[in-house]
Amino acid sequence: ADEKPSFGQFYYWYRVHKDPVEDKLRKEGTRNFNLKYRAVLGSTLTNLLGPGDSYEIDATIADFYLVMSEDRSRVVGRPVIIIIKDAWSRMITGLHVTYENSSCNVWKGALMNAMTGKVEYCRKYGIEITEDQWPCHSLPTSITTDNGEFAVRPIDELVKQMGITVENCPPYRGDLKGIIERTFETLQVTLSPYIPGYVEKDAGTRGAKDYRKDGCLDMDTFIALLIHVILYYNNHHYLKDYPRTEDMRKNNIPAIPLHLWNYGISHRTGVMKNVPMDLCVDVLLQKGQATITEKGIRFQGLYYVCDFAIQEKWFERARIEGHQSLPIRYNSSDVHTI
Repeated sequence: ADEKPSFGQFYYWYRVHKDPVEDKLRKEGTRNFNLKYRAVLGSTLTNLLGPGDSYEIDATIADFYLVMSEDRSRVVGRPVIIIIKDAWSRMITGLHVTYENSSCNVWKGALMNAMTGKVEYCRKYGIEITEDQWPCHSLPTSITTDNGEFAVRPIDELVKQMGITVENCPPYRGDLKGIIERTFETLQVTLSPYIPGYVEKDAGTRGAKDYRKDGCLDMDTFIALLIHVILYYNNHHYLKDYPRTEDMRKNNIPAIPLHLWNYGISHRTGVMKNVPMDLCVDVLLQKGQATITEKGIRFQGLYYVCDFAIQEKWFERARIEGHQSLPIRYNSSDVHTI
């Protein structure tokens, strides 16, 4: 009995010989271990050349209930927000808000927004900006996303015709694109104190408030507010953990996305892709079949006309010879043009 160790002696040698990494791995499993406890030795900037080398894209359901613009007593629901962010400069380069479920076509709409100039885009929502406030109108060399909307066969067209590499992260590994994961919460928490209809974490639990009754924003107003927050983030938000280089410190370049973007284009290798707009329309917009009728080009219950169709007498010929099918491209979030 005098040779038996005490509990203190046993616990001491247990701590000396145990392997905490193996213990945690067996307890949590490989997936949770890689997500929470893996070593973080590298940096996102290690293999990036400069702005446009890699964009990160992700989507989330908004934490706000929206209403109809024609009848604000009717609640429409919570939209889906898709954001594109430059991994090197942390610049938000694209925004797309829709009521559709997240899909490959919806994410292509976000890429179309990243490709277009932001001056006209902001003006559509009553916001006047200059080109240097949001100078993002190009596509990247590669896109990093999760193993979801872009892990489908139709995305092969994006890779082949536009030369953009799509990098899909493994499932349940949001930490591999952590630059964009936090962005959604940052934008929405900024708006939450000032806008009714924000959905708190207790939504859906027993006795919780019905946040749908507080909704008061329509889609256009919500997008305009998001644009204001994005402009503030791009132009003024200081990235306290951004690893500035020695040259950045010598040139007094602050860790603000817009300053990093401009510095990267002038001092680093800017690897943005300036793709012709015709190719972007053909690849990024959704495909559909319209019908040429005597009343106009009919698509999903709406009618469209253009000068070319009038000059070629499409509508008179449709009344004489019958209706004809017409392949089109369209943006589901903007039905003014096809």
